[in-house]
Amino acid sequence: MMKNGRNVIVAAATLMAWTVLAGVRPYEFEWASRTKDDRPVLLPLVSVDGWQCSASNFEASVSTANERVLFGDGVMRLEYRIPHGRGVVRLKPSAPVSVSPGADTVSLWLWGNHIYYGYRNVKFTDRLWMAADFLDSDGKPFSVRIHTLNHNGWFLVQKRFSPDIIARIANGGKFTGFTLGGGKETARRWIEFTSLAVYKEELKPLSFRPRPKRGVQVFPNAPQGLNTGEGRLPFPNVATTIVPIVPEDPDIEFRIPDNTLDWDNLAVRYRKGRWLRFALGGGLFPVAAANGAKIRFHRIANSLVADIEAPAGVEEVRFGGLADYSDAQLVQVPYYTFGVFGWDEHKRPNVVMTKEGETPFFFLSSFDWTQSNASQGFYAEKTKGRPLASNGGVKYFGKTDGVRNPVFERFVWSFSGKVEDVLPSIPNPPSPYREATAERQWTVWNSGDRDKDRDIWRMRYRYGFRYLCVNDHEMCMRDANESFTFRTCTAPGKGGDEGMHGFTRFMIDELGYRYGPYNNYTDFAPINGWWSADRVTRDRQNDLVHAWNRCYAPKPAWINEACEVILSELQRKFRFNTAYCDVHTCACPWRRTDYDARIPGAGTFVATFYSFGELLGIQRRVIGGPIYSEGGCHFMYCGLVDGSYAQDQHARLCERPWLVDFDLRRLHPLCNNFGMGDPKMFCPEYYTSTNPVAMRDRFLAATVAFGHQGYFIKGGREFTKRNREIEEQSYFMMLGTARHYCKADAKEIGYADADGKLHGTTDAVASGIYRRSQVAVRYTDGTMTAANGSTNETMDVELRGHRFTLSPNGYCAIAGDGTAAVVSGAVRNDGSRLDISVAPDYVYLNAYGKRGDSPFGGTDGRMYRLIEPDGTDEVFLSEGTTFSLPYAAVSVTALSETGKEIGPVPFTTDGCRTRLSNVKGAVSYRVKKPSVWREAHADVVFAGFEEKKER
Repeated sequence: MMKNGRNVIVAAATLMAWTVLAGVRPYEFEWASRTKDDRPVLLPLVSVDGWQCSASNFEASVSTANERVLFGDGVMRLEYRIPHGRGVVRLKPSAPVSVSPGADTVSLWLWGNHIYYGYRNVKFTDRLWMAADFLDSDGKPFSVRIHTLNHNGWFLVQKRFSPDIIARIANGGKFTGFTLGGGKETARRWIEFTSLAVYKEELKPLSFRPRPKRGVQVFPNAPQGLNTGEGRLPFPNVATTIVPIVPEDPDIEFRIPDNTLDWDNLAVRYRKGRWLRFALGGGLFPVAAANGAKIRFHRIANSLVADIEAPAGVEEVRFGGLADYSDAQLVQVPYYTFGVFGWDEHKRPNVVMTKEGETPFFFLSSFDWTQSNASQGFYAEKTKGRPLASNGGVKYFGKTDGVRNPVFERFVWSFSGKVEDVLPSIPNPPSPYREATAERQWTVWNSGDRDKDRDIWRMRYRYGFRYLCVNDHEMCMRDANESFTFRTCTAPGKGGDEGMHGFTRFMIDELGYRYGPYNNYTDFAPINGWWSADRVTRDRQNDLVHAWNRCYAPKPAWINEACEVILSELQRKFRFNTAYCDVHTCACPWRRTDYDARIPGAGTFVATFYSFGELLGIQRRVIGGPIYSEGGCHFMYCGLVDGSYAQDQHARLCERPWLVDFDLRRLHPLCNNFGMGDPKMFCPEYYTSTNPVAMRDRFLAATVAFGHQGYFIKGGREFTKRNREIEEQSYFMMLGTARHYCKADAKEIGYADADGKLHGTTDAVASGIYRRSQVAVRYTDGTMTAANGSTNETMDVELRGHRFTLSPNGYCAIAGDGTAAVVSGAVRNDGSRLDISVAPDYVYLNAYGKRGDSPFGGTDGRMYRLIEPDGTDEVFLSEGTTFSLPYAAVSVTALSETGKEIGPVPFTTDGCRTRLSNVKGAVSYRVKKPSVWREAHADVVFAGFEEKKER
């Protein structure tokens, strides 16, 4: 055995993070005065004395270690290597240890060996797993798998025994050791563990403060969970909830059977055509449990709405599907999705398109996520031989006491001859910060050394990236792998609260950015000072629900109480003007359903939905600025949150059609989501693409097509020339026109065919034209955008009388007031490419190595002018040999990296243009313009691009 475990081999970077003085306890334990385990400890595991280690296909040794301690002066360390795969290690005490009768839970503090995000670098099948071994009351052995390593740092592993195991040790049992196994691991690794407890968990009654009432209550008798307190939430904000309100179409008729449980015979017809049975296989299941159900079918606009009440015992309510679908097909709706994980395109509701004669007819099924009493929503499996279904339905699971909730559901089938009219409404008020979020691009920063952080943000500001909203990420308040949420104090390695305060003031007061912290109330680390197992979500087996690595999921019933205290304290200390509240708009609410029967609303996902929605409002109120989140399931929360990553990873929009209507018509009026998420959310291969320019352009074109504010793509932690190009392009090409379309609503949406003719959404979907992903949008303020999402076809565009051709991944836009315009990827007369973006405060040009001229300047590289109100431009030149300004300069002065004057710079003029060259040591140039100079109208950016060609 290795003495004190000193010979462990780890990566150098990881070793730096882990190296601490011997015997040092986690600082969060010290802050919270946690000196002993809050569980009845069976074995303290502070020494390996008496323990035996045996291995098969493992290289393993066990030792006492004392670098990291929790409740004593040592811990047990296992060092191991699995060179050939599928090894097993067994650790046994000198003798079995008696377990008290009635035990139902085992827990262990475990130091994991995966570096941060390390689970992405180790296949799941190759991770180390750990089991606790026992003898039951009859002396028969059994094992309980308690954890699969996916974390670094200390984590409290807690596992509840299954009912059959609890029965086997009802009269007591014995603990006999640990078994560890895993796949292939050629590197030498180690883990540490301490404080084993095997006990009967005491589940005391719980009480949480009532929350404000829900905005709309469709069912007077439906339980409201904790939403029984003073006040009323601002959502839902209409009594019709998610039902799309459109002019009623008399050509749509419904047939409802006398027996309301007989959904197989629900039917619709369009324009006196055939009756379509659209709910075959739908209804309440099991049928026997539906006795006493009350179902009221009624029409709202062009939707058939079923308001359903049924006693406890129903396990599922299903939409069912089309009885005859030989001529029907599913149409994917980007951003109407049930989460971000995986790539299955069917993990979402789909529009069903059929035809009556030659006329298209559409329907979409949606359960009302604001009124449901179910545990979980589910999508429809697309299986041969089954009815073609738009959506799946909802499931009712038993709570920890085994009892299911009574059924309260609003099911909505929306029909129309127009595809856009079947899309569900989002019954939330619009963001009060919609105009503010339109003015700035958003980005996220994983903070490190705060002095280096200052340097890079000072340089970004120096280079003209002035209108940003910067949110920190998980490293915001922690050093390594301690807790990263539920904190009011900053880690010592980050400079403590003084360091956080100083950096916040630097970002907000000195640079003028919106800046705020990372936080969430979905990931709860046991090492945190707020820790209590009674604050953790329970699954149906009464186990604690895992969340991010080294974390459990906190109870939705509790998090708003915590948020009000924690965020208020953070704001008192640091005075942020924005915040990033991660996860809440990413995980669909049923991924965090709490089944703990001790709380009101147990077993209902709607309790999570209202909790998350209220929490976003609390954050907005406390911060006094816009709140952002992760996105992925953000359609439910738009307006309650001010913006999210505009990600829909299931939709795979880097290669699948850009159907923009749900996003533009339903989400866009409520808030400003950004980018397409980040580039890797848009396409996992983004950073490994063999054509990075095309991939970048595609990301930006999609951002324009869907009407999102830009995502500031950081080039990295070093401000290199290559990184600058990425940042310049993502910032300047998006910002100017997005400031306009992000404040307006979409008025007309068109999809271009091969001849450049624009088709309305219905025609485009029915004909398949929308699959070209060539999108043009006119907004209510007159702003127009066009984006070519085709990978191999050009797109002919006309904007305000200018006709030109966009190459694949090209895009263009012009503001309604004519003050801003952008064009990227358009074909010029001479065959060159010139990307150009103009706004009242800047002009940006990127010529890709071939000379390009415009009324705003010219270059063969990259050049941008920051237009100052004092009659000067600050000009930045890079990656080129020739640069010209569109006026005869009065003077040119070189500026250093710090912005100080270096001295005058020689230049030449020909009476109407100025030619510049880079000067060594200069970062930018202050150019005094002639007093008579006026910038050209923005729409002349389109000059120089070739006219529409004959095909």
